[in-house]
Amino acid sequence: RRLMHHQLFERLMLEIAVLTTTLPITWTDKQVEQFKFQIIDKKLAACIQHYSINSTYSWKQKVINEDEWKIVAKTTIEKLAILLDWVCAEHPYETPQIIHHNEATTDEYFAWVSQQVE
Repeated sequence: RRLMHHQLFERLMLEIAVLTTTLPITWTDKQVEQFKFQIIDKKLAACIQHYSINSTYSWKQKVINEDEWKIVAKTTIEKLAILLDWVCAEHPYETPQIIHHNEATTDEYFAWVSQQVE
């Protein structure tokens, strides 16, 4: 059934937190999976995806171009601070890229995310 624009907007009033970071491409799939597993197992996030990306950035007066793993985790706004603390403590980089923002979502997905991190 098709929702009118205003009906869809009303359904997207709830927000979840989305955290992204990167990990070294030298990490094996198993290491990345273990990083993700620990977050899920500790109920700090409901869902995490990872995929390879290419990054270009300035580091210590040099331009670096390298492949990395991108990690995207979805959690509740209430659990975000705990997730941030864990990622900062466990991250292998000296200055990790850790970015987070809130995203509007459906009632159903908000409820599912909330249940997974209880």
